[in-house]
Amino acid sequence: MSGRVIYLRSLLSAVLVGLLSACSPGELLGNEKPYAQQGLEIPGFQELCDTKGGLHVYQTVEDAKGFILYPGRSFDKGLDGPVTDQSRGGCLNCLVYLVRDGFEFVEAPYQAPEDAYSLRNNDYARSSGKFRYSLRSRSEGACNNYDYLVATYPPVTRVADEFADQIGDRCLVAQPISEFTARYEYLRDTAFVSREGYQGEDGFVRLSSEIIRDRISGEVLVEHNYYSYHNFNFASRYDRACRGVSGHDIPVGDFLRAGE
Repeated sequence: MSGRVIYLRSLLSAVLVGLLSACSPGELLGNEKPYAQQGLEIPGFQELCDTKGGLHVYQTVEDAKGFILYPGRSFDKGLDGPVTDQSRGGCLNCLVYLVRDGFEFVEAPYQAPEDAYSLRNNDYARSSGKFRYSLRSRSEGACNNYDYLVATYPPVTRVADEFADQIGDRCLVAQPISEFTARYEYLRDTAFVSREGYQGEDGFVRLSSEIIRDRISGEVLVEHNYYSYHNFNFASRYDRACRGVSGHDIPVGDFLRAGE
């Protein structure tokens, strides 16, 4: 590349940076979208964060043997509306629940892809249905799916290596069952909450919700609500979340095996 071309490109970049710097928040650059100002109020958002956001622990259980892990669901029309999307389910994270947290089993539904051994089938089950996930002795000869995931899926490989001593001569097996038996259930949902404007542009508030519930009484034992705001109508996407609230999954073992 010639020195002249490099010079012209550098000059063009400098001009562009100058134009962008000259635009204060809310101004337009030609026909482009506006730039978002920081820190403006979003109607009702902080109140949601203060009153409903974060982790709320109402009751813990000392000796739960296992729980039901339901697929993540999306409610694009609000939690009172229909389910608009759902994950395949299963229990890819089951090694953590069984080895680190000490559960005897986790039950979960799973919807397998048409090709049971496709790259999208990242689960210990290979067909659709209800399953009980547990650690079983290798002498039972049911470790093929586990060994396949350990060899091909890095997140499983890392956990299997970390807990190799605790796993010992066992593997994780997904056993088909006709009905769920666990008393407690863990639900994870994402829902549209409301449409709110920011700086004259239309955005929306979204809720990521996690709940641990007693299936017999219907009582909510633990809930974690993570509210976030999203607006795609700016030159740079504008997002905001509740201050001091984590968006990570709740540690189920801390609440269903609290006496361990």
